[in-house]
Amino acid sequence: MERKPLTLEEIPQGLRRNVEAASPPPMRMMAARGLVPAPPNELVVLLYQLTFDAEAPIAKAARDTLAGMPQAVLLGLVSGPLPAFVLDLIAELFKHNDALLEKLLLNAKTGDETFATLAEVCSESITELIAANEVRLLRHPAIIEGLFLNPAARMSTVDRVTDLGRRHKLKFERVYVLEQLVSDARTALELDPKLAEPADDAAFKKLLDHSLAEEAAENAMLANLSEEQVVEVRTRQNEAVDEGKSSNNRQAEIGKMSISQKVRTATLGSKSDRDYLVRDNNRLVHMAAVTSPKVQPADIMAWSGNKALPENIIMYIGTNGKYRRNYKILVNIVNNPKAPLRLTSGLINTLSKADLAKVQKNRNLAPAIQRLAKSLGEQRAKGRG
Repeated sequence: MERKPLTLEEIPQGLRRNVEAASPPPMRMMAARGLVPAPPNELVVLLYQLTFDAEAPIAKAARDTLAGMPQAVLLGLVSGPLPAFVLDLIAELFKHNDALLEKLLLNAKTGDETFATLAEVCSESITELIAANEVRLLRHPAIIEGLFLNPAARMSTVDRVTDLGRRHKLKFERVYVLEQLVSDARTALELDPKLAEPADDAAFKKLLDHSLAEEAAENAMLANLSEEQVVEVRTRQNEAVDEGKSSNNRQAEIGKMSISQKVRTATLGSKSDRDYLVRDNNRLVHMAAVTSPKVQPADIMAWSGNKALPENIIMYIGTNGKYRRNYKILVNIVNNPKAPLRLTSGLINTLSKADLAKVQKNRNLAPAIQRLAKSLGEQRAKGRG
């Protein structure tokens, strides 16, 4: 939710002078510190308004005062008729306070956007409370997206709300693969018939926790490397997967998952998980890996030149406006024999003379691409002549 200042009419009349820009800064600061006589329900509205004060110290003091209010006081307020913006700020400040969130989420005044924000960061018990409110989910599908992206949400709960989205033909704008899941009735929640029963919630949570721990170790290992070094490491890691040198027990467990579990692991898991799942034969799974919000430029660089990946991956990277602005990625795609001819022929004109010459000599490419590179090189030479 994009919070905005309240109108002056929404501020209790006796407190308006404490928030008006024309009031002396010391008066506004006293109010920001909670040093004004006012009942709690009016004080939180006053503090919310002062978080927008033009004086940064006053705005910070108001936020700190609100964050420091006793839980017992707030528990009595968040069920009441506070403005939605105020409830949203309280939700942000106390996003890990389950007792407070339970009451706040039962308040009809709480905005759908607040539900969506909390859905992505709250505890497992709060995700269950959010998921139970189907009226909200249907009215604001971003809440389902938040649950999908929250590692604390049970896999069975995510499956249930995903199926709700499929049955009601909801549209999702933020999570690409979730839109694909709900639009594909055949594979949305089905298991590959060759595989075993899907893992239960506890088993999936154990695997995902392991994956998140591995992710933390991966990030720590890459943190002090240059961009070029990170790309080099990620390329080597991908080559190891191609050569079967990076298999582990967790990959065997991933292989037994349902499609929806693989999709969620590809979205939320570690780099190693994505390197493995980006090669999966199922389109939903490998597209979940490449569209994960955790994907970094170095990952795309490594994948763009990998000839072992599905054509869909190369096509997605090559048609994504963000990635097309990276010259090195374009060079990788043009030199990738897995890239569709229609994609390569549209990108090759962006290559430099030196890189066109390398394309001509790349025997892994289709003759048509080599001829096109030669033709473009000759045309440029004539143009300069």
